[in-house]
Amino acid sequence: LPLILLPVQFISSMNFYDVIIEKETIPYRFLQKVKETAIPGQPPPTMQGYSGRELRWAWLNYHNQTELGVVQWSAHPGHDADFQIIYPEKNPAWQQHYDSIDSDNHSGLYLVERKHKLKKNPAEQSVITPIGPSNDEFLGISDGSLDSLTGSTIYATYGLWFKSSKKHITAWIVFAVMDKDDNLLRYERLPLNWYNRDWRMDDRLFINGLLIFEIPENAVKYTTYIWNMYKAEAHLEGGNFKLSKLEKDY
Repeated sequence: LPLILLPVQFISSMNFYDVIIEKETIPYRFLQKVKETAIPGQPPPTMQGYSGRELRWAWLNYHNQTELGVVQWSAHPGHDADFQIIYPEKNPAWQQHYDSIDSDNHSGLYLVERKHKLKKNPAEQSVITPIGPSNDEFLGISDGSLDSLTGSTIYATYGLWFKSSKKHITAWIVFAVMDKDDNLLRYERLPLNWYNRDWRMDDRLFINGLLIFEIPENAVKYTTYIWNMYKAEAHLEGGNFKLSKLEKDY
């Protein structure tokens, strides 16, 4: 458990202004190219990459007021996401599933797009029960069984009407997978504070998603919720939640 909590605690204390622009700077045009493929009213394309690219991508997203998905790194290197930001020479197997659509001479980074996006087969869908206004630390979205999804990579999508008394609330959407004894097996999160919204008054539906990679055979259940870290007044006004199973081609 401490090995899982360490990066969570570390990243929760990070501020975008502490990010040092180093050799691995991601060019703005990478963001533009991914954004061009996003379909309004649907979750944005999924992203994977090395953990060091997570905050750089998040800063681009924030600075340009876009709402693309986070760069997920827990299964790096992998072959599931729609796009990846990578050094191709570090894993030649990427060439089997991805095409290069851009590269950066300074950093050597490549933006690659999956040749065939993995089909997402619906597994579960629910309407989110409104909560609040509340100062609770945890606001539940959904809980359920994973019996039929073990061994698979799944995709959780969210459409949330969410507001707060804070303009920039520190809160994450969390998806956690547990065994029968409540041991934590998988943990993915989507920080709402990485999106440049005024959470006091923005009436738009927040639409996004998370991949949860290779559900272990001993997984029994999941829980997904909003972690309101500093217990600011928050209002989950409703929305929808959906789980899908990826149909892999490898």
